[in-house]
Amino acid sequence: NLPDGTAFLVHAPNDDKLRIPLVLSLSEDGHIFDRAFLLRGADDLQPLRTEGLYKRPGYHYPKSWVASDYLFIAYTANKEDVDLTRIPLSALEAR
Repeated sequence: NLPDGTAFLVHAPNDDKLRIPLVLSLSEDGHIFDRAFLLRGADDLQPLRTEGLYKRPGYHYPKSWVASDYLFIAYTANKEDVDLTRIPLSALEAR
């Protein structure tokens, strides 16, 4: 949860094995996620450089933490590079 108690989920909201887009969803009660933010989409993803048995294009293994008034989200791009997105907590406040 964020410091104000808002529950968050970083995920790829689709029903196939393609992990695009990467989205941040928010919920005041932890049950109904009614706000979502696009973190990375298909246009942000570089081409796959090497083939592999379990390699697919997309944003994989997201991990997140809060520090210094920011939400940090680290993830791999195509299972080749590690990327980081930093979001000010003030940008996620309910409006």
